Amino acid sequence: MAFLFLGIPGGTFLILLGAVLSGLLTHFFLPSFVLLIVLVVLYLTGEVLDALFAAAGAKKFGASRGGVWGAFLGALAGGLLGSLFFGIGALPGLLIGIFSGAFLGEYFSRRNFLQSLKSGTGSVLGTLLSIVVKGMIGMVMLVLIAFQFVQKLK
Repeated sequence: MAFLFLGIPGGTFLILLGAVLSGLLTHFFLPSFVLLIVLVVLYLTGEVLDALFAAAGAKKFGASRGGVWGAFLGALAGGLLGSLFFGIGALPGLLIGIFSGAFLGEYFSRRNFLQSLKSGTGSVLGTLLSIVVKGMIGMVMLVLIAFQFVQKLK
């Protein structure tokens, strides 16, 4: 669950994977096919929303195409570099990468410092919103799994 609210990539995927593997490895509780389909749809919805919110945040604050692409590339670089090499963690790396990428992409596109700051801020705010939404999706996934688990115990 901490993966969801810390912005660490893969939180909802880990819930999906955990539901499948726990059933296959323990033979104690295997989610139904319908539940697995629902979990996959929720996972994919979260991933799509994750990408859309960062871009929408940048666009809402007036980012150009360069700013949006910069935010996307910065998110990839910041998340990976922050967790693997700089020791600052995935979430701070992600936010720094998104802001830096949007700022640089916007600055190289328009050469406007203030607009670049706005684009970077918008992409970070969009990302923070996506973390909250994915956290809620993850909680729904966990509740659905728990509900079916309790039903199978009866």
